[in-house]
Amino acid sequence: MAVQPIPTGIIPHVMDVTGGQIVQCDLTLDKAAPTAQTVHLTTSRPDVFSGFPSLVTVPIGKNSLTIPLITRSVATITIVTITATCNGQSKTTSLTIKPGGPPPGGPTPIT
Repeated sequence: MAVQPIPTGIIPHVMDVTGGQIVQCDLTLDKAAPTAQTVHLTTSRPDVFSGFPSLVTVPIGKNSLTIPLITRSVATITIVTITATCNGQSKTTSLTIKPGGPPPGGPTPIT
């Protein structure tokens, strides 16, 4: 049986973001996926994301995937952890979400 790929990192394109913005995270595996690889994602604060994905799939033959995460507005600086788990191995990163974005529930309407 072939050794399956494991995560080597989950890295946000920026380490801090204003709530309400999208942050891209690069998920990398140690080798190309011989079959589609399901990766489980968890976060310490699902409430500060809009629709945080619990599963993502790295396509066959690829070893990375960019994941867009939509943040929500926060009242205070909030540090969250994001963990990617695949084939029994995990990698964790942190992201700082700063106040100043649109109010909770979506962007401010233009009047």
